[in-house]
Amino acid sequence: MSQALDMGDMPLEHIDLSRHDIFASEDVLETFKRLRKEDPVHYCPDSPFGAFWSITRYEDCLAVDTDHKRFSSSDKLGGIMIDDNVVNPPVEGMHVSAFITKDQPEHAPIRRTALEDVELGGKTIKKGDKVVMWYYSGNHDEDVFDDPRTVRFDRENGNRHLSFGFGIHWCMGLRVAELQLRTLWQQILDKFEKIELVGEPVRIKSNFVNGYSQMNVKVTRH
Repeated sequence: MSQALDMGDMPLEHIDLSRHDIFASEDVLETFKRLRKEDPVHYCPDSPFGAFWSITRYEDCLAVDTDHKRFSSSDKLGGIMIDDNVVNPPVEGMHVSAFITKDQPEHAPIRRTALEDVELGGKTIKKGDKVVMWYYSGNHDEDVFDDPRTVRFDRENGNRHLSFGFGIHWCMGLRVAELQLRTLWQQILDKFEKIELVGEPVRIKSNFVNGYSQMNVKVTRH
């Protein structure tokens, strides 16, 4: 049984979404689904990266992502990742400043730091608290996206996904990414008649990047 499935009966206060291992399979979506239903603004008091809030519903993610006056992505407060050491490495005299960790008008996804006490979902997020928006969960919110695990190219609200951020934190590379994907698929469709998955893909064990480290396919040319 996967680590994510083990969380099915775990007390809510013990769920720690910062664990890299639970993202080795898509079973983690069941944990997200449970939190969206039972505890959408979830507090983890103890993790390897300290205490943090998890925001799992689409509308709540959107609320935090667009509220730059009360939630900051500044690297001076820890940046955009759960691990503060990514932008504040524990080496004397060193400091890393990344473009995407800046506040307006520059852009950043995922994590924010509360600049003041904020009421959200019946919970009080305290000033200085670490707040993580789980886009992976928001993009699978059944209240927004009908049958979210099905790829539908004609989905009316497909462009409402959170993957590129929102508001002032909208990804500057969005149009480049869309152009790259369009070109890639045009070339694939022109050259290959069929693409088949060979074996089980290997997912990245990461709480920040949702992707694969290995995916073998068999292609048949036209």
